[in-house]
Amino acid sequence: MFVVNRDRTGSPPLSNDESEETDELDNTDEESEETIHQPQSYTPVSDVEEGIKEVIEEEGKEEDKNEDEDNDEDEDEDDDEDEDEQSVPVQPSPVFQSRPSHGVIHRPKGLSTAATVSEHERSALTPDLTTPPPTHPPKRQHHKVFQMAQMSVGLRTGERGPLDNASGMLQASDDLHVVSQLPSPVSVVSNVISNSDVYCFLCQQGGDLVDCDRPNCGRAVCLHCIPDLQQWNMTEQMRFECLACATKRGGGAMQVYHGLYSVQSAEKPWVPLTKGLRILGKPEISQTARLDTSSLVLVHLRLRSLSEYGTIANLVEEYLRAYYVDCREFLNRLDVVFDLEGSEATEGHHLHMLNIVSKIRSYKPTCMLILIYTHSHDDTDDLFYSSHWVGTIDTFFKFVVCEDLMALSREVPTTFALLACGSVVSKAAPGEDLVTVCTRYKLPRVLAFTAPALSSISAAPFFFGFVRRVFIEGATVGDLLMSELLASSGPLGRHSRVILLEETTQDHVISRGDAMTGDLDKARRKRAWAESYKLTISEYIWDHPRISPYGNRVPMQCDTCLHLGTFVFFDRKGTSPQTHCYRCKHCHAEWSFEPPQDGRLLKEFNQGAWVKVIQQ
Repeated sequence: MFVVNRDRTGSPPLSNDESEETDELDNTDEESEETIHQPQSYTPVSDVEEGIKEVIEEEGKEEDKNEDEDNDEDEDEDDDEDEDEQSVPVQPSPVFQSRPSHGVIHRPKGLSTAATVSEHERSALTPDLTTPPPTHPPKRQHHKVFQMAQMSVGLRTGERGPLDNASGMLQASDDLHVVSQLPSPVSVVSNVISNSDVYCFLCQQGGDLVDCDRPNCGRAVCLHCIPDLQQWNMTEQMRFECLACATKRGGGAMQVYHGLYSVQSAEKPWVPLTKGLRILGKPEISQTARLDTSSLVLVHLRLRSLSEYGTIANLVEEYLRAYYVDCREFLNRLDVVFDLEGSEATEGHHLHMLNIVSKIRSYKPTCMLILIYTHSHDDTDDLFYSSHWVGTIDTFFKFVVCEDLMALSREVPTTFALLACGSVVSKAAPGEDLVTVCTRYKLPRVLAFTAPALSSISAAPFFFGFVRRVFIEGATVGDLLMSELLASSGPLGRHSRVILLEETTQDHVISRGDAMTGDLDKARRKRAWAESYKLTISEYIWDHPRISPYGNRVPMQCDTCLHLGTFVFFDRKGTSPQTHCYRCKHCHAEWSFEPPQDGRLLKEFNQGAWVKVIQQ
């Protein structure tokens, strides 16, 4: 019971002098509110009964005074008065002392506001000295306003909520109301005007977006970055141009950014717009980039004997999910586990691949990433298509990858990644069989690695940057992009070289805008118009003079004297400055590494540099 509280240590009851002091304190502040944490001490029964009598007498007098006024009011007003009466906190009895508290306490159910107190209520208010002391303070009743305000905490608004005070509790007040229950930041859904990007390409956030009306752009800008757009009603009589398109159209020259143009003329600014639009957002990515979250398909071809746990496909999928939070239906993954042990398994796999291709077409993807995860033979560089059998690269792509999937890759921008041992491309210069397959089936882009045993931990940073810059931001694969990706790939340089086989025709890359609009026939025609298929093979080597000279590892011991850590780097007279020379401090044996032919330094970094070698 809240009226009689005991200390956990069993403190003695208050003396008569202390009771008189509490009476004086309560009489001077009768309008103070009750508190949630009362001191855990108890009062003699006689004093409690006298306090109850005083409460009954005072309430009886107040009822007699207001009896005539209550009779004149109608039944509806009586109901409203009863509801208001229940929410008014009861003034404490002069017998009980009010203490400072941390929050609001409401009238307990045992205390009535009626003129008389029933025997049940009297027994509820009468302390029972035989009851043991409470082991915990009384539970505070939750207030409706508190519950609603608690759900509104953390909103990105300029107004502070009702919980924003020192103690973190609500104060009891009739003026405290929650006008509306706002959604939490997690539940805010992007209000996209069209089916283009779902994130602003400046701040990488959602919200109210305005799409660029330029063909094949797809970028979106939120109203927080360009707040001037809020005063205009976006109608069909105007067109919006993002600042990226404005920069490209203007050739980078200094110009006023208008943003809104008339439908009749793309060069004529919108008539009501008297001045340019002010951009308040700060770009977090490249100004010409975008956050393209259109349909993307991830296909994972995995040998059955290899574990799926910790694969690059799983890591890349989890990374891409951060961009597809509000459009999860546009990110689809298809797993194909193969083990072609016999003709029946081969026929079943072919039928399964036909279903996979049909399902991919139903997704209407704008790009695809096909990861091929298998073993390769160390001596013959053949690929395992089952747990016990190997075949040439041509046989593997024909029966495992299947011609239907490779034909689809010519219609949709696709990247193949061969996640096998490095002997596939390290035996020849590099991988003549792989070059033959790419030329025969006209594969648009293939990534391969030369590591004897490719590690997903070392290759994962490279794939993270690749899918972000190429698939999401729409960057073009070139020397500038590859130098950026390789520089941020961490330990990949020590682990493996990177091989890029890419198609270079007159129509170098199928426009992703064609795939976005579903015009696959146009993409096929663009392929047919190409005079010939030309494949460019580039090898990227990490160079560090003391760790990895042009991709070659510095031995840990001298081959002559077998001493450890005796190599020193020196400049040999008469050699090129690009030549890395080493000498053993013990036996004075020397080694040197020449730069590769047709090699070109991409960019120097503190931890070495990447060198591009064009093979064809």
